[in-house]
Amino acid sequence: MKDGIDYSVRCECTNRVKVVRYFKNGTQHFGEQCTTCGGFRHLKKSECNPRELIAYDESIAEKYSKACVEFYRNKRQQGDTEWRRKYDEYMESEDWKRRRAIILNRDGHTCQGCLQRPAVHVHHLTYARLGNELAFDLISICIECHDKVHGKQEVNLSSLNLPVTEEIPF
Repeated sequence: MKDGIDYSVRCECTNRVKVVRYFKNGTQHFGEQCTTCGGFRHLKKSECNPRELIAYDESIAEKYSKACVEFYRNKRQQGDTEWRRKYDEYMESEDWKRRRAIILNRDGHTCQGCLQRPAVHVHHLTYARLGNELAFDLISICIECHDKVHGKQEVNLSSLNLPVTEEIPF
């Protein structure tokens, strides 16, 4: 709740005033504007008395939109913190240690990214089933490849010794 407005729920638009809204192309629209969220609902010209109309206020909609974005960003950050706490707790659990050992054994303790170095991590390909992963949700991976996956290390293409191929004409 901020400024007396609960941004977690969609505005019911009960506080409306009759307005005229001018557009860049020169047209004008008659309607009602919510004084809480700035929402606009069209009315027929016959439903409006032009002398009683006030100008549509863009700043109401902008302020409401920014407040909603801020509300949901904060809510997501709170959720991220809670998710991270549960993730860290799971990574310390006996269940995870058993599952990790199964995956490392399945992959012969070999990195499935480069197929060259020993795997020391088990990487989640998805977190959709965290705590109840299927075997194909997890992959054994070395430190170097894990860093690449998480963007901690830039990939130097020249060091990969890829074969030179002819340019494909289009």
